[in-house]
Amino acid sequence: MALSVAQLYEVMAQLPDPVFILSEDGYYIEYIGGMEQQSYQNGNPLIGRQLLDALPEDKAQWVMAQVAQALASGQVQVVEYDLSPAEVDGIDADAGPQGMQRFEGKIAPLPSLYEGKRAVAWMTRSITRQHELQQRLK
Repeated sequence: MALSVAQLYEVMAQLPDPVFILSEDGYYIEYIGGMEQQSYQNGNPLIGRQLLDALPEDKAQWVMAQVAQALASGQVQVVEYDLSPAEVDGIDADAGPQGMQRFEGKIAPLPSLYEGKRAVAWMTRSITRQHELQQRLK
């Protein structure tokens, strides 16, 4: 039994961790999931914006380099990074977790073009609690 398109969208919207679709030229194309509000801010306001307009320049450049690496390799890339909601312009930084957060990102190249551009799915998972525990244990 296959899911209908409507059911598939329903499932994707309820994913606890967010997935960003990012274009090779540094635009947020889509935001999916992220329903676990105690771990994430709402990323929907980022859709259509450029990374360089939403993130500090060094972080935007780093994200774009990871996107380029995933597209060049054709393989899923796994990264860890720190990001504070206060660093992201255009979201409600007061909703969700506060302070510097630690994330694991899995970046998968997508086979289809989006508005004529290559893109990746960047699945983000908050690992802040685990990271803090690891730091304390060290």
